[in-house]
Amino acid sequence: MWTKKLRVLIILFLSILTIMVLYTSYTVYQQKGYGLVINIAGRQRMLSQKFTKEFYLSQLQQGAKKAFNPSMMAKSAKLFDVSLAALQNGGTTYKDLGMTKAVKLSAAGTDAVKKQLDKVETLWQQLLIKVDAVKGKSCPPPLNFCGKSTNSVCPH
Repeated sequence: MWTKKLRVLIILFLSILTIMVLYTSYTVYQQKGYGLVINIAGRQRMLSQKFTKEFYLSQLQQGAKKAFNPSMMAKSAKLFDVSLAALQNGGTTYKDLGMTKAVKLSAAGTDAVKKQLDKVETLWQQLLIKVDAVKGKSCPPPLNFCGKSTNSVCPH
């Protein structure tokens, strides 16, 4: 009698354990793409900083013998644009800065995320406009961006 109850208990325990493992595996499989989206979104912040740094470098090195290569700035901007579009609407972006490893993203899931990505796009366009306005000047004034003024890039 005890052996029969023990068998039922063991089978019940193994069944519950199996269900838990299957549920966990299914959940992890569903969330597989979240890590990629989080990495791409984090990289956007880095790309905006990299683009700004490259712009300031280009301004500091104007007229120098070893001039800054502006194609680096263009690559950063292109990857930012492609990744932002993929985050907003779904589509292809790249895992690497060299834009060789393509990945597909699904569109932003919630309205709150979409609204935030629209704000990011607006700020990015403002930055591009301000960069274009001062590009090529020998000593650009400090940028006033998002209500905060940056320091001048010119040595004093």
